Amino acid sequence: MTSDDLRDWQQYMQLTDRAAARVLGIRPDQYTALLDARGSIDRPMALACAALAAGLRPWGSHDGSDRPQLRPRPKPQRLLPVHD
Repeated sequence: MTSDDLRDWQQYMQLTDRAAARVLGIRPDQYTALLDARGSIDRPMALACAALAAGLRPWGSHDGSDRPQLRPRPKPQRLLPVHD
């Protein structure tokens, strides 16, 4: 991810610089430094942007809807032999 990609992400998400910094969990001056950076932006930041764009919630923030549905295992059936 480059600073240009970060700008594209920000535009896609329709966020101001301050709001983008807030949702990424960094200070506004850190976000500005990322926008001004030349070269690549680290993988964790790129993954955070992708997760936010996909609408994912932080890991562990379960409201029950994203947790797999656990069902009790059915009891094994003992089938009787069939005689014709």
